[in-house]
Amino acid sequence: MRNQHTPGRWGAWGRLAVAAVVAVGMFAPISVANAAEAETPAAEQSAQSAPTASAQPAQTTPSAQSTQPAQSGEAAATPIAGNASARNNTSMSRAIAIQVNRMYDLMDSSKDAGNDVWYRFTIKRPGVVKVQGLNDRYAYPSLLDSSGRVLFKYDYYWGPGITSYGYIGVAAGTYYLKIRTSDWRGETGGYSLKVGYSATSNWETEWNNDRASADVLTLGRTLNGSIWGNEDDGEQDWYRFTLSKATKVQIALRSVPDSNANISSWTARVYAPNLSQIATYTWTGNKNGRDGVLTLAHGTYYIRVTYSKWYKNLIDDSGALNPMAYTVSVRPWTVTKVPVYRVYNRRSGLHHYTRNASERNMLVSLGWRNEGTSFITVPGNTSGAKPVYREYNRRTGNHNWTMNKKEHDMLVRLGWKNEGVSWYAPSSGKNVYRLYNRHSGEHVYTMSYGEYVAVQRAGWKGEGVAWKSL
Repeated sequence: MRNQHTPGRWGAWGRLAVAAVVAVGMFAPISVANAAEAETPAAEQSAQSAPTASAQPAQTTPSAQSTQPAQSGEAAATPIAGNASARNNTSMSRAIAIQVNRMYDLMDSSKDAGNDVWYRFTIKRPGVVKVQGLNDRYAYPSLLDSSGRVLFKYDYYWGPGITSYGYIGVAAGTYYLKIRTSDWRGETGGYSLKVGYSATSNWETEWNNDRASADVLTLGRTLNGSIWGNEDDGEQDWYRFTLSKATKVQIALRSVPDSNANISSWTARVYAPNLSQIATYTWTGNKNGRDGVLTLAHGTYYIRVTYSKWYKNLIDDSGALNPMAYTVSVRPWTVTKVPVYRVYNRRSGLHHYTRNASERNMLVSLGWRNEGTSFITVPGNTSGAKPVYREYNRRTGNHNWTMNKKEHDMLVRLGWKNEGVSWYAPSSGKNVYRLYNRHSGEHVYTMSYGEYVAVQRAGWKGEGVAWKSL
């Protein structure tokens, strides 16, 4: 069970070692090496081969958080010579250099509240960092880049029992960790500290909080990102992609559903080259994402991702405080065509529709007339695909197809056999019309508007557009 952490919930601070690295399943595992700096080709290969959330609707929803095994072989915590008690590292310019992927034991002997202590670390390649540790005092941690821009800031106290903060993607460079201690009891205390790092190219690179610093989205690739604060706090991630010609693209956004986040919301806004907003995709935090398909002219487009909720991040059972994580991708929109065949029974006068070629061939072998492909549907995992249900009347031999779930359920209650989903219709395309024969009870479906009009003249009832066809 995840517990909300608020300033009003105090607790004892134990000097504990980090028990485990907790990561969001759709991004995990991202290996954090035990060497002084994990920049070996093996480390990078491990990080970049980690599975990411799918950009295609066909693939499964990212899983909830999972716990990775504790790292083995880690060296004992290292005290910093002239540690924080010397109070020399009280400004950004006097930050103490630390190495990534090494645990440090630190002590702050000050009994004053509101003291800042600073540390700095350098990475040579883009990757993800993760602040880990436990302290005996209350503290506010912040992560800044060399320009002083805040990449992460947690406004609640670091504790009780917080072991780590989730991954945040960064570019190569020098970064600063500021810890503001605050001890309302007037006691001294220490804490352990580690900045985990692993090189990877499949993450956003903070700072990307405005259009000028937008990360490049290569068509067909997926980037991982994390949101630490609300949109009202100025927290936002920007991306840009460029089309060399007019292209129909699919924009896919995935997040880890949070059962506690039904009153929060994600928003992704798409901007044209002239910066006018052309699309908005929203979904609540307990959903797994949104997709959209746009036909765009050539040029450079922007995506801005934000998250809003009334509370800050939640602490899980291991003590990890994780960000709201997501993936974003843009790729040329393609879809597999699934034909639906029509056959005709000369004796009964009934038509039948199926996407199963074997069923069509069997009926033709029994004397039904093959009337070819009636319309084109899509796979069920296609963005925007809608199910078409099938029912069978045992008394008359009629089949019915409908996108209306209420109609489907009503017919089943009246005794029709529920034959489930027959196919999936695309969200846009050409019209497929439905006609009803009052005498036989049969429905007929056609893409030909001329046939639709002619059959009505023969006494059939026109029932409008049933669904769309490619």
